[in-house]
Amino acid sequence: MKYYIVKNKSTPYGDYSDTICIGLIRTFYWEKVLKGVYNNVEVFRDEMKDLDIAELIRTGPYVPEIYIVDNLNGFAMTENFMKKLERSGLKGIVDLKPTVKKKIVNLAWQSWGNEDWENYIKRVNEPEDVYENGKHDKALAKTMPNIFYFVPMVEECKLSIKNEDSDNEKYVLDRRPDSDVFRASNMLHCIVSENFKKFLDENEVDNLSFNEITVKIADGEY
Repeated sequence: MKYYIVKNKSTPYGDYSDTICIGLIRTFYWEKVLKGVYNNVEVFRDEMKDLDIAELIRTGPYVPEIYIVDNLNGFAMTENFMKKLERSGLKGIVDLKPTVKKKIVNLAWQSWGNEDWENYIKRVNEPEDVYENGKHDKALAKTMPNIFYFVPMVEECKLSIKNEDSDNEKYVLDRRPDSDVFRASNMLHCIVSENFKKFLDENEVDNLSFNEITVKIADGEY
């Protein structure tokens, strides 16, 4: 069985295009309680840990069927794709949660050419300005699919990096995991099995990239 680190494919204008294409998901606990928006953090820390009322913040109308949300180190997906994933039989698909469309900014960036991107970047100060300054489009939000998310479980395995040379990093897992999607205990990368990758390929998902991992068994590497 092969395993891969999965990421969003690179976008042409760094953080500016990444932020527009992917957006973010804010959870109640991590974003609001730990960052001090609510009082009595110490008193209610344990009780609020499971209140993951998540807020979706992204551009529309385009939204990928499934993608990586960097601030969660997890997956976001449309409701339709979620149902396919639940029927897939893949191991490790747990704790899928809904989001509320907190801010959907109408930005048809998919039709942009190089000049459009360059003009946009000149107009803004920071990549996050698209959401800080953008207005929520209620009508657009209603037409967009509902988005769910999950953070992969942590497996009791460790991921290491061997630098064969500066341009060819080699990732190694110290044991074969039980899940088809997971995170190693020492790194935040989302990792998927070849079964998971095959499922994505069969569903024509083309916005993700895969970096194969070697699994070390005893004294050998396979």
